[in-house]
Amino acid sequence: GSGGLVCNPLKDGDGLLFTCVLGPGFGSSHTMNVYYNLIPIGSFTVSYNPPYLGTSEQEKDGTIKMNGKDLGESVKDSIMTVVYSDGNTVNGTVIKSSHTSLIFRYPIGNRNTASYIFQLGDQKSNKAGPFTLKPIIENTDPAVPCGGGVVTINGHYFFNYTKDTTTITIGKVPCNISSISETTIECVIVPNLRSLSP
Repeated sequence: GSGGLVCNPLKDGDGLLFTCVLGPGFGSSHTMNVYYNLIPIGSFTVSYNPPYLGTSEQEKDGTIKMNGKDLGESVKDSIMTVVYSDGNTVNGTVIKSSHTSLIFRYPIGNRNTASYIFQLGDQKSNKAGPFTLKPIIENTDPAVPCGGGVVTINGHYFFNYTKDTTTITIGKVPCNISSISETTIECVIVPNLRSLSP
């Protein structure tokens, strides 16, 4: 159809076969019409390989990079489904896609262990995972008040962290946690620190 896939001739046929090169795309059961001197002489269907998800990497900005094959280059036709161990699902947001990798944003306010399924057009990938997200600290040098006070630590995936189970130290001095959210931890440091270290 108009604007559809085109298989560009590669070499002349011999009466029994012809060879053409199909450009990038995705999906299954595309009908390809064959013309000779603009006269239709037949058709066939072609399907692209379905997407395949392999490994997962966490990026510093909180996004997740998935490596794989046949992931396409169409963000608008992409769906990343996050599958939890109890079978519940929620969609992440695909930000960037290429044939060998894609980047997506994990759904906010959810659990940190999940498997992923990627859908491109009408084709779904394998179920990859489960993967467990590790917390990421984004500000590597938080401002610490000289006279003591609140220190804000920004990051991602502080899932299920509570004041009772989380410890923060600046140098060897405890920083008393006042609040925790998925992306922020605030703690109060005492005054008169002689030096600071990680």
